[in-house]
Parts: sequence; C-alpha cells; structure tokens
Amino acid sequence: MMNEVSCYPLLVQYEVIGPIISQRLFHDQEAAQIILEQYIKPAILLIQSENYEQAIQVYQRMVYYLQEKYDLQNLEVDLSEIDFHPLNNMDKHKIRTIAKNAKLLRSLPQ
Repeated sequence: MMNEVSCYPLLVQYEVIGPIISQRLFHDQEAAQIILEQYIKPAILLIQSENYEQAIQVYQRMVYYLQEKYDLQNLEVDLSEIDFHPLNNMDKHKIRTIAKNAKLLRSLPQ
C-alpha cells in the first residue's frame, strides 16, 4: 500500500484511528482471533498471489469491522491539511509524520 499514492489517505486515516482500535483489541482475544482468521490470513494470501487490490479491500473491511465492533463509527479523520502529491517512496515513518497534520474530528462516545 505504501507504493500506491491512492492508498496514502487510507494509511494516514488508519495511523490516526489505529491506536484507538489497537487499544480496544488488546483486551479482546476473541476479536483478535476473528480478524486473524477472517481478514489477516486472507489478506496475506492475496498479497502473496500479488492480488493487491483485493488485499486492500480485505484490509478496509477489517478496519470497518473493528470500527463497528468498538463503536468507533463516529470518528472521522480530517485530511484537508495534508498534501499527498509531492510524496513518494513512502514508508512508515513518513506516514506517521504526515499523520500528525490529520485531525480526529469527533470524540469517542462517553
């Protein structure tokens, strides 16, 4: 995904929301097993067969599933302050750096 400019917004969004999901998932072994079997393993197989577009779709479904499961649908990431166009040779460090300009627009429900 880091080689696809079209995936940069998705990577930044997950960089912002991911830590919230990870925190919830850490204490939920049942959900961890579900995402391993239903999302991660299939995505790995798709990547190994170089079917990257379908792997991205599996990844998106996994994130959606986790947002629904942990009642995080109310979170929205504002990417308006990020200029993705001059970026190339993306890596995890660059994603984290540009994600600092993204804003989480809604708070978690109380």
